[in-house]
Amino acid sequence: MPRVTLISRFVVLATVAGSCGSSQGPLGPPDPEATAALPIALAGVTVLTMGPAGVLLGQTIVIREGRIVALGPRADVSIPGDAVVIEGRGRVAMPGLADMHVHNVTRDLPLLVGFGITTVRAMWGVPSVLQLRDSIASGLIRGPRIYSASSGLDARPGQWPLTQFADSPEEARAAAGRMAEQGWTWIKVYSSLSRVAYDAIADEAGRLGFRLVGHVPHAVPVEHALALGQLSIEHLMGYDRSLTGSEGVAAWASADDREFPPLISATVAAGTWNAPTLAILRKINGGAAVMMRGYAAKARFVKALHQAGGRLLVGTDSGIDIVFAGAALADELQEFVDAGIPIATVLRIATRDAAEFLGAATESGTIEVGKRADLLLLDQDPRIMLRTLTDPSGLLLGGNWLPRERLAQLRAGSRQPLLP
Repeated sequence: MPRVTLISRFVVLATVAGSCGSSQGPLGPPDPEATAALPIALAGVTVLTMGPAGVLLGQTIVIREGRIVALGPRADVSIPGDAVVIEGRGRVAMPGLADMHVHNVTRDLPLLVGFGITTVRAMWGVPSVLQLRDSIASGLIRGPRIYSASSGLDARPGQWPLTQFADSPEEARAAAGRMAEQGWTWIKVYSSLSRVAYDAIADEAGRLGFRLVGHVPHAVPVEHALALGQLSIEHLMGYDRSLTGSEGVAAWASADDREFPPLISATVAAGTWNAPTLAILRKINGGAAVMMRGYAAKARFVKALHQAGGRLLVGTDSGIDIVFAGAALADELQEFVDAGIPIATVLRIATRDAAEFLGAATESGTIEVGKRADLLLLDQDPRIMLRTLTDPSGLLLGGNWLPRERLAQLRAGSRQPLLP
C-alpha cells in the first residue's frame, strides 16, 4: 500500500498495568474476574457453528476452563450446579472474529477485544508483540490470540522502524535467519526488495521451515512470487502490475477482466492466500472517478478469485492511524459482501478459514466441543444484519465472560490491559 507518513504506524506503547471492573450486565454476571474459575453456560441461543453442523437452534453451550465441554438442545445438556448461566433469549452465538492484518496490537488490544476480535495476525513484528503474545497465551493478560510475522525485510533505506535490510543475497539470507531465530510465525517481505534478494529470502526461509507473507516487491512479478510459494499476499500487490503494467488503485481502473483467469488459476494452484484490505485502500485513496473504477475492478477480482477457489483473508491494516482498530473489521466484511461474496461465506472467511490459515483449526474458528471458548453473542443474526457485529451482546474470550457494558467501555477508548 502507499507509504503513510505517520511514524506512529509502528509506535509501540508500553502495556499499562491495572485492573478493569465492569457493572452488572443484562446478559450475565457483573465482573469477568469473578467468574473466570466457574463453568459458564450460554442457554437458549442460535449457534452459527461455522462447522459441519451448520446452524443450530435452541442450543445450550457449556464452557469449563476455557473450553467448550457440551453443546446441544437445552433439554439434553446437563448444566453444572455451580455454572454461571447466561440466558441468550434467542440471541445468536458465533465464533470470535479474526482480523488477519493488524499493526500496533499492543496499543489497540482493548479496542480489538471490544469489537469481538479474538484472533489477530500482526504484520510487522516488534519485541513487544512477542511479549504480549506469550502473556496472553499464558493467561497473564486477557486478549486475542496473536500470530505474528517478522518485521519486514526490505532494501535500504527502508520505510519503517525495525526494517531488516537485505540488499544482497548474502544479507537477505542472514536477515531471514535472524527472523527465524526470533520466534515469528512467518517472515515478511516488503516492497523494495530486489528479485535476487527475494529469491534468497524465499530459499533460506524454506530451508528453515518458514513461509513468506507480505508484499510482492516491485521488482518481483506476482507470478514469480506465486511460483516460489509465498503463503499470503497483502493488498493484492503485484496483480495490478501483471494486469496493467502499473501499480495502485488507479492502475486497477484500466484492468481487463478477461485477463484475470490466468492469474487466478496460478494463485489457486499455488495455494496462496490474499488479504485484499479493501476498506483502508478506499479510505486512503478517496472517491475520484478513476479510483472508483479501480475499487470496482479490485472487487471483481476478489469475487472471481473466490469463485475459482482462491483463499481469502479478512484484514484491516489497522494500527497505522487511518482506520479504527476493531471497528474497521465490519467495514472490510462489508467490502467483501459488496464485492458479491455471500455474507455467510464472508463470516466463514473471518472465522473458520482464518483458523485454517493459522494452522489452528483444531483449536478455534468453529463452535464445537473441545474447542477454545472464544465466542460472540449477538442480538441479531449477522447473516441478516452484518452491523450487529459492531455492538456484541457479550464475548467469551478464552472462557471469560465480558458483558456488553464492558465491551462498550473498551470500544470507548480504554487503553488499559485486560488483566485476569
